Amino acid sequence: METKDYSCSKTKDVHAIKYKMSKSKERCMAYLSSLHSHLQVLSNEDLKGTRIEHGFKRAFMSLFGQDNDTFTSTMFLNMDQLHKQLDKDEFQEDGSMAAFWVINKQFHMFINSQETLLQHMSNVKKSVAERTRHQRQYDRRVNKRQMQMQESKVDTGKAFDADLVIIESSGPKSEMQDESSRPGNDTVGSR
Repeated sequence: METKDYSCSKTKDVHAIKYKMSKSKERCMAYLSSLHSHLQVLSNEDLKGTRIEHGFKRAFMSLFGQDNDTFTSTMFLNMDQLHKQLDKDEFQEDGSMAAFWVINKQFHMFINSQETLLQHMSNVKKSVAERTRHQRQYDRRVNKRQMQMQESKVDTGKAFDADLVIIESSGPKSEMQDESSRPGNDTVGSR
């Protein structure tokens, strides 16, 4: 009877492990399917006929060393190979991991290029902020200098106006003196 219980226990263990393997495969395939769907959406961003199509293709070639069509088709070929490995009933770790590492390498190349691109974008943003700060400092100084020049002109104008008032008020006296000192003036000669 103990032998029967032992073999029944072993059978239950085997079934439990098979069930876990089955669930593990389902999760793995679900994750792979989600990844595939997401990549499909990303690759369907159709730029054909748009103004940015040529620039995008040049940028993609510069970042990844291959055109976006080649990159996409290689990525989906690698995804299919990984799918075939993971979908086998008889799981083979070596084949599955080899297929995984191929696509992982391609993703890392993509991710690293994105990080580089994001770093460049960050540097551009910092540069724009720095230029903005310098431009504002420059504008403030120029505006301050213009205000000082305008104030100086106003002060000079006030001083000029004040000089005119003094000259005008002293002007008639001078004219009187000038008239009295003219030759042939009766006032000076009659005395």
